[in-house]
This record gives sequence, structure tokens and C-alpha cells, in this order.
Amino acid sequence: LFRSRDFLEIHLPEPLRKLCNLQTLRLEPTSFIEKSLRAYYSDVLWSVETSDGDGYIYCVIEHQSSAEKNMAFRLMRYATAAMQRHLDKGYDRVPLVVPLLFYHGETSPYPYSLNWLDEFDDPQLARQLYTEAFPLVD
Repeated sequence: LFRSRDFLEIHLPEPLRKLCNLQTLRLEPTSFIEKSLRAYYSDVLWSVETSDGDGYIYCVIEHQSSAEKNMAFRLMRYATAAMQRHLDKGYDRVPLVVPLLFYHGETSPYPYSLNWLDEFDDPQLARQLYTEAFPLVD
């Protein structure tokens, strides 16, 4: 647990680290991963309470020894699965989920983007679509 706290203290992006109360770090089950992803299976899912005690932040850590072109999309799928699991527990707000790739492969630096929006044919259009309100027909 102490090593995991140290790892997250070092590797979480600073704005997120400031929100985390790492003293509340808890290992979560990863059995929520859908059947189609089980072959890839997230290695570790941690939860922490926010510093003000109002909410949760999850960190999905994926260990990888080979570079995969669609890793960012897989990490996004893990993140949305963790969000859904949180909502299924009865919470009414979606938590922040930080996907973190722990890569120890031969090719260095990691050769692919870890921004899932870069996996689209038109990343700029994807950014616009997925960072603004969805179109509504009311």
C-alpha cells in the first residue's frame, strides 16, 4: 500500500494529485471489466477520496510490456467501465478516472499517442464532438 501511494504521488498529474487524499487509497476489484475486455484485463484499480471528502477519484494502472496502437482507446474503455461500476453502486455523480500506463517494453519512448481522441481519422473533429455538449433533438 505504501509503495502504491508513493507511485501515485510521483506519477499522478499534479492537479489530480492535489485533489486526492492518498491516505484513503483502497484497492478495488477489477471484475467489472466486460467480457470482451477480459483478455486485456486492467491490472490494478485504486480509489481515493477527494481531499475535501466530497467524491472519489479512481486510478486504473495497466502494465504493458509491448506497445499497442490502440492502447489509449483500451484505457478509455477501462475508465468508462470504472465510471459505470461507480454509478451502479448508487452514486449519482460520475467519478474522475485516471488511466495510467506503466510501460516497460523495448521500444522507448512509447511510440503511440495515449490520447484516445488521436485514434480517430479526424482527431480535431473528435475533440470537438467529445468535449462539447452532445447534439440534442428536443
